[in-house]
Amino acid sequence: MACAHDVAFDANLVEDGGLAGWAPLGSRTALSVHVEHELQDPTRLPDVGREREHRPSGRYVLATRRDEAEDGLQYAVPAGALVPRVTYRVVGWVGVQGGGGGSHHAVRVGLRVDDDDGVDERRISWIDCGAACCTDAAGGWAEINGAFRLRAPCLRVAAVHVHGAPAGVDVKVMDLRVLATDRTARFRQLKEETDKESKGTWLGTQQNRDNKRSLNITSAKGTKPIQGIKTCFGSQLSSCSNQAPGLSPALAPSLQVRKRDVVLKFGGGAAASAASAASMSDASIRVVQLENRFPFGSCINKTAIQDPKFVDFFTDNFDWAVFENELKWYSTEPRRGQINYRDADELLEFCDRHGKPARGHCVFWAVDSNVQQWVKELDRGDLMSAVQGRLHGLLSRYHGRFRHYDVNNEMLHGRFYRDRLGDGVAALMFREAARLDPRAQLFVNDYNVLRANDPSATPEKYVELVAALRRGGAAVAGIGAQGHMDNPVVGQVIRAALDKMATAGLPIWITELDVSEPDVLLRADDLEVVLREAYAHPAVNGVMLWGFMQGHMWRQDAYLVDADGTVNEAGRRFIDLRREWRSEARGTVDADGHFRFRGFHGTYVAQVVTAAGEMLKKFTVEEGDTSLEVDMEI
Repeated sequence: MACAHDVAFDANLVEDGGLAGWAPLGSRTALSVHVEHELQDPTRLPDVGREREHRPSGRYVLATRRDEAEDGLQYAVPAGALVPRVTYRVVGWVGVQGGGGGSHHAVRVGLRVDDDDGVDERRISWIDCGAACCTDAAGGWAEINGAFRLRAPCLRVAAVHVHGAPAGVDVKVMDLRVLATDRTARFRQLKEETDKESKGTWLGTQQNRDNKRSLNITSAKGTKPIQGIKTCFGSQLSSCSNQAPGLSPALAPSLQVRKRDVVLKFGGGAAASAASAASMSDASIRVVQLENRFPFGSCINKTAIQDPKFVDFFTDNFDWAVFENELKWYSTEPRRGQINYRDADELLEFCDRHGKPARGHCVFWAVDSNVQQWVKELDRGDLMSAVQGRLHGLLSRYHGRFRHYDVNNEMLHGRFYRDRLGDGVAALMFREAARLDPRAQLFVNDYNVLRANDPSATPEKYVELVAALRRGGAAVAGIGAQGHMDNPVVGQVIRAALDKMATAGLPIWITELDVSEPDVLLRADDLEVVLREAYAHPAVNGVMLWGFMQGHMWRQDAYLVDADGTVNEAGRRFIDLRREWRSEARGTVDADGHFRFRGFHGTYVAQVVTAAGEMLKKFTVEEGDTSLEVDMEI
């Protein structure tokens, strides 16, 4: 990576000087400066997350008389200002006018890098820096929140371009900033957020739970010492629910942070005498976390599970599984009436054997290109019958076996079933799935919502989709954000997207995470950004990787483990983070018979050594706003 002294973090490379530095794109494009005083009130702009980082000035540059979609405006970046291998964030506000009728248009921000003064087109490269969907209406501003990274020094010319709306539509830009991101400072902030005590409630429901637990655990004298207990991630518990017992998903305390203060009380329970407590004083204790309540998972497939190296890494480092293709309709019924669940059964048996809960991906797929041809050829009546048959066949066969289902995959990008059967069919799918398997949590699932470069898949549109499904009676229990990352990853971009999706009041899972980057060191950095942002965000309840091993993944340059089983830098970063998010404490019991520590939510074992001998005690730290007291009866 570039040395920190080479990079001016948080310094804007686009100076706020009106038209200074801006130039038109297009032979007829004209630029002018305007002010909207109303926009100095932050409530006039869409919410960008928990904290507004930059108060809008209200002053913007307008590009008119545009003849092509590529026309707009550009800002030359000072020579030498961009440092290779450093991730830059692009943030600001864009809008359109003149389209008429409240129409919607995409505005894009990109970086043009020209190493030959424009003479040789082969030396020109374009880097996508973000996109937004803008409305041609009063106050129709949209946020740009993207990123870019150079692989080599920019020797001559680089310029930020703002363009993309159709010809004849004016484009405007306000407060555009290009900033080098400081991962170290961001990670420090996220660690503080992860560790801090929780305040408040979720969905307006105060959590009233008993914070004092009494565990009747028999003595473990004679068992092998704690050092001999296997504490590999996911190896201890077959159930890795991150949901409070007895609470529905809508009432789970998802705004809790990941840690809690714990008091282990020794001496025989609440009725114990002072003498009994004193007898435990100075007893040595070691507390080790066996399982973190925040699950990490990976997709698997029928070929991968035949590879012992794949199986070893998966079983040691992941808590959940999801099938890559084997449960999809085109896999289980490629031709009408020829239904075969053999591959899905094999994978589910594998999960059961290794104690890994599974997500059901997916019941339907909304994108036309992923619908099998025989389904496309059905008339309306036969198609509705086929949809009902798929629902009944799949959910009845696997009743209670899958914890989650992605019901109609990628509805932000596809409308096959809604176009053929009406908008109400999407909610019908959810209603029928809930009736057939009431225990399963039903998810929406889509891509690009975390990347801020796809006007079709903004967090706002995702929240609107969930609201529309609910109005139709759909029991939507969770939001799946796929997380296929190509662009360099910026934590604040992910945080803003998660904050917006969290307004739906539902748990969020990162469902298909992979970070595609040829440079494995940069891949590790980008992966760490996503994982830390997800883990620190109170609405995120789990992360599923879309594979991890070379040769067993859909996307290239995203693997954590080489084909020969060697764990690369990205894999080591993943393992280190999982280790960081597991608690361990040592010390002695105090004079009151208490041992205090702060630990991540999950399952623990305590090794207690007294004059009478050694014993092991197992206990659980669940979510809660106050200190957890655990009676460790001896």
